[in-house]
Amino acid sequence: MRTKPERFWSDTHGDRIRHLRESPEVRAAAAPFANLRQLSEQVRYDPIFAPSSADHENARKWTVTVEGIVETKLRGKLPK
Repeated sequence: MRTKPERFWSDTHGDRIRHLRESPEVRAAAAPFANLRQLSEQVRYDPIFAPSSADHENARKWTVTVEGIVETKLRGKLPK
């Protein structure tokens, strides 16, 4: 989508993480995003991982946090 100036473009995973840390607009999403990523990797790559109800509750909480930040930033900018 590249709606930001070039300094915000993220062509690699490392760039994306660095931009999350550096951008005051989305800094609040960095920790929940990282937690979701870690949980996702555990679900995909650990064959004996069995998510608990706490994992499910945390995933919902982190998702709501990230969605709220992203939706706020995109509100009015996406085509209807």
